[in-house]
Amino acid sequence: MFCRKSGFTLIEAVAGILILVIMLGTFIVAFQQTVGAAATATLRERATAVAQRHLEMLLADPQEPNSVGLPSIDEIDPLFVWQMNLKRITIGTRGTYQNLSNTVIEATISSQCASDENRSIQPVKLTRYFAIMKPKPGNTIAVPLTPDDPENIWFIELKQKLGREPTLKESLEYMLQLEGLPAEWAQEIELPEADENITEETLEGLEQEIIDRKETEAIK
Repeated sequence: MFCRKSGFTLIEAVAGILILVIMLGTFIVAFQQTVGAAATATLRERATAVAQRHLEMLLADPQEPNSVGLPSIDEIDPLFVWQMNLKRITIGTRGTYQNLSNTVIEATISSQCASDENRSIQPVKLTRYFAIMKPKPGNTIAVPLTPDDPENIWFIELKQKLGREPTLKESLEYMLQLEGLPAEWAQEIELPEADENITEETLEGLEQEIIDRKETEAIK
């Protein structure tokens, strides 16, 4: 009587190899993901350190730098590029031109990897607010206030020149000067009653008065 020898069949061997390959592939993928996540976390920590360092330098000396908006290679960790953006924002009701004392400077410092293979990692951004900042040499104010309406940027420029809120008459005289129109019109154009704050509607009213005056002079 013959005895059957124990062992694996070809199908069992192939199935075992497939299971082993699947398990090994799953392990490799999980290992790569873990390593990649750890590397990303390390890079973000370094990017945070770069942004934090430059923010602390600004806190120590709140001076408006000349490099605002320009990306720069970090001197201590050259793998990273950092950039500073400053913006003056108003506090209070929007739609009204605020006095500069009712504004703060928003400082945002971002940092990210300079190498192309790590550009997919989101940059780190840190933000702080400054009530006072020293302006650049030759300027009277740090980080000028940018109006919501770019067409009325002249109003901000006038406030910076005067160092205070201009009156309606001063605003009208400045508008006439920019348009190259006779200064005498400021005496002839009827001004509305002055409010506590000059609004966009008030400025639009002055502009319409000048337009009407120009049309009247063209007819004569």
